[in-house]
Amino acid sequence: MDLTFLLLSLAPLVLPLVISIFAFKYSSRSAKNLPPGSLGWPIFGETLEFLFGKPEEFVFRRMKKYSSDIFKTKILGEETVVMCGPDGHKYLFSNEQKLFTVFRPHSMQKLFLSDEGSAPAVITREAESKIIRSPGFLKPEALVRYLGKMDSITQQKMQTYWEGKDEVKVFPFAKTLTLSLACRFFLGTDDPEQQIEIATAKKEGELLDWNDVQKMKYSWNVVYEVMRLTPPIQGTFREALTDVTYAGYTIPKGWKIYWTVSTTNKNPKYFPDPEKLDPSRHEDGKAFPPFTFVPFGAGPRMCPGKEYARLAILTFVHNVVKRFKWEVVFPEEKIVGDMMPCPEKGLPIRLQSH
Repeated sequence: MDLTFLLLSLAPLVLPLVISIFAFKYSSRSAKNLPPGSLGWPIFGETLEFLFGKPEEFVFRRMKKYSSDIFKTKILGEETVVMCGPDGHKYLFSNEQKLFTVFRPHSMQKLFLSDEGSAPAVITREAESKIIRSPGFLKPEALVRYLGKMDSITQQKMQTYWEGKDEVKVFPFAKTLTLSLACRFFLGTDDPEQQIEIATAKKEGELLDWNDVQKMKYSWNVVYEVMRLTPPIQGTFREALTDVTYAGYTIPKGWKIYWTVSTTNKNPKYFPDPEKLDPSRHEDGKAFPPFTFVPFGAGPRMCPGKEYARLAILTFVHNVVKRFKWEVVFPEEKIVGDMMPCPEKGLPIRLQSH
């Protein structure tokens, strides 16, 4: 009873102090010409809406309400600015390690790093410069040597998991194949199913070569359009290394920048009828402004595995089309996990061999 009375008596003194602290904190922010937007609730900010709503809707609503160029928010415990559109993409990518550096929120570190948390949230410039250099083995001229083996591994996996079956799940198989290719080329190991060198049993010329892949332009346009509609990853974070002025507003040093494809991928300004799957959009590389469609990033931090991913995907598509006819079991299957999407039921399909 005495403790309860004491707490109640202190409340009139504590609450004004708390309010004063928040008022001072927010007034100091307003001293700078911050971008329009809202930091949401104390502590939580707008994290719940960001995580549990549609990412593109989260972004588009604020672009419409505040600015189509830039807005502020608070997500994952960080005061954050979202730079929008091709101009925002270009400015961010062009100033890597000059004005911005890579940043990983602590919540993301817990998901992707060890429990020891040994990796820093902010990577040093020296470490960053090493990371963003494209490894030699991922360059196109080096990948040419891997293509035949990539084709043979894909064929072997399809023989093992798909041949003779009426119905299979595409998504688990794609993960298995991706892991097998990564183990073979990056770790120098094979799983037990890959001990037999299929390539030696094939006639010369039977496997894919570089010229074959270069002819698969339409297939790659289809892949591009799928990535536009359902990006493999929605966005990444950066941190401002100094006070930055952009679009007439100040991004304070230490604030985070959330880069996301959501500001352009489904924007009808750049992609008419944006919900429609239309591979022909990508036939002309100059059909939309530079930095509008950047599924692999751009500038110094462009994904070094872009060409490797292209070869792996096209090899998979080639072998599916060559071997089977198929029918999707659930045409309206939902894609779950907005930040890292995957088909809810594993994308089962019915197979029929040619």
